[in-house]
Amino acid sequence: MSQRPCVVVFDPLSWVSDFDYATEVELLAIRGVDLVVPENRDQRNELISEASVVVAAGLDEVTASDIEKMSACVGIVAAQSGTEHIDHAAAEAADLPVLNLAVSTEEVADHAMALLLAAKRRIVVLNDVAKARNWSSLEVAERSELRRLRGQTLGVVGPGRVGRAVAARSKAFGFEVLATGRRPRPMTHRGTVSPDAAAGIEHVPLVELLERSDAIVVCADLNPSSRGLLGPDAFAQMKEGVVLVNVSRGAIVDERALLDALDSGRVSVAALDVRHPEPPNPASDPLSSHRNVIQTPHVAGASRESRDQLHHATAERVLELLEGAGLVERHEDETEHFEVSRIHHVDEFEDLAQAVLSDATFGYVAGGAGLETSVGRNRQSLDSVSLVPRVMRDVHEVRTHTSLLGEGLAFPLVIAPSAVQRLAHRDGEVATARAVKEAGLLMVLSMNSSTTMERVAAEGVPFWMQLYMSPDRRHMEDILKRAEGSGARALCLTVDHAGMPTRLRELHQPLVVPPEVEFVHLDPDASRRGIDRRLTWEVVEWIRSVSELPIVLKGVLHPDDVRLAAEAEIDAVILSNHGGRQLDSSVSAYDVIASALEVKGDKMELLADGGIRSGTDLLKVLAMGARAGLIGRPVWWGLAAAGEAGVQRVIELITQELVESMRLCGVASVDEVSRDILLD
Repeated sequence: MSQRPCVVVFDPLSWVSDFDYATEVELLAIRGVDLVVPENRDQRNELISEASVVVAAGLDEVTASDIEKMSACVGIVAAQSGTEHIDHAAAEAADLPVLNLAVSTEEVADHAMALLLAAKRRIVVLNDVAKARNWSSLEVAERSELRRLRGQTLGVVGPGRVGRAVAARSKAFGFEVLATGRRPRPMTHRGTVSPDAAAGIEHVPLVELLERSDAIVVCADLNPSSRGLLGPDAFAQMKEGVVLVNVSRGAIVDERALLDALDSGRVSVAALDVRHPEPPNPASDPLSSHRNVIQTPHVAGASRESRDQLHHATAERVLELLEGAGLVERHEDETEHFEVSRIHHVDEFEDLAQAVLSDATFGYVAGGAGLETSVGRNRQSLDSVSLVPRVMRDVHEVRTHTSLLGEGLAFPLVIAPSAVQRLAHRDGEVATARAVKEAGLLMVLSMNSSTTMERVAAEGVPFWMQLYMSPDRRHMEDILKRAEGSGARALCLTVDHAGMPTRLRELHQPLVVPPEVEFVHLDPDASRRGIDRRLTWEVVEWIRSVSELPIVLKGVLHPDDVRLAAEAEIDAVILSNHGGRQLDSSVSAYDVIASALEVKGDKMELLADGGIRSGTDLLKVLAMGARAGLIGRPVWWGLAAAGEAGVQRVIELITQELVESMRLCGVASVDEVSRDILLD
């Protein structure tokens, strides 16, 4: 038995691939942990009894017999291939937790669509590009004549998130989409996955899918019930000239039957992942040299970033199990000791955050719609406003206290809703809530948060619950009642989400959301999620029929909409272009604030956001007439860089500068701030 904790990898694929676990070896060695990748199955079986943690990275089954031999094991980490090949009952009986990791759903779906479009356009040269590993799914899409795809039928084989993501992308290209679950088990009727009516996806038995589809994408997990799923009988049932895309590792597709189907013309083109880093030998793999076959590396290797993230996440989960069992000392997060006092401007946190976040996560937060003109517009509008200093005023004491909807605030600053903050830091919204409470401020909790409203409320922070109204009123009613029961001060309905913008950063580098980070307030049934595109002013009365909380509208810019909100007796309006993330070339809140003030009436409060990065910015916003300003991205940057302490420092920098800027403008109270200090 090794004196050091020992991690054993169950992955026969590693014996023939370039998935070498060098990253895990390095990260674990720093903490005094050994990692061993057996060279064959016999060696694997010899090492089972020494394993402190087992990494089940391939599709080699982890049986009850295996688990019985794991006398020193404290947990199993399933990396990249799901957990269906693990005997969960045996693991539970042995008190062994199973932690699951997976390649990004979005990246697998993009990979599948790139292969599909390439196959439909017969872009066989993709082979050469793929070997160099520098191909882009967007380039493939741009080269495709999409009008030729409209009216064709796509069959998606494989339930779950990947299948749904592929189906959603396919709809955008004009495909009719069919989907099916795994084939029925003997003597039983397994049925199909739940229909996704909102996305227009029809769920049918496998036989019907094979008969109707012009193209088929296979993204099912490999398991005993899916092995050999598409064999000779299945190919015989397919349409003549079908295109087949297989992004699943393993023997789901009978390759001998596929070769016959290609030779006969039943399958016109096949786009396949390969399981080896080097091109297969044509003598042993005739598919590799077939004129109608496109081959690319498996999706786990299609993106270097995706693979790196999977390696790091695997090491982190292993250490989590070892720390919990006391086999290695707990490693305190370095962000807890980050000296935030050396940061003197909010923008410095952005640079620090970019260094610790993945490119995809950073791009998700930093990016905007289209060419990001609206993101820049927010800063341009603020920078175009000039303050006029005043002198010889008594500003010894500066009063920053204000109120919103009757709630007292230490400063006229609100933390805007921002999604899945646990992507930035393990404590996510809880860390933000603690910092906001400490500062005496108010936060707006995103409906797309990764921490429940009840958990945030437990920190005692005043909060508004932000809403994305979905068509499922029963789920929305539950959210409203939970918000009221949790002590939310108001409901903040985002109303600028009727369309889904093109966000180039996210298309080039799709966001990777690990399994342990969830959108905790969304409907558990994915088929009922989505934005209500029929949203009208009638929803205000519906909300009032369910909840007595004040209503705030976020995302209003047109003066006529401000006037209608006042007529509907809305309690507050947030002028916002969603941080430039919705409509590219949109005006900023500051472009329209003057006209909004003219029509808002006396009762409705008006706030504004977009691009605020300093106390001077906030003073400009107040001088233009807003009751308060909101910040979003700076909180994310502070959270990513230094957790709760980072958020505290972001707030501190803005509020301190607000006080000093007020002094320099001769204003001793936020109630006295007016357009008098602006240059007309």
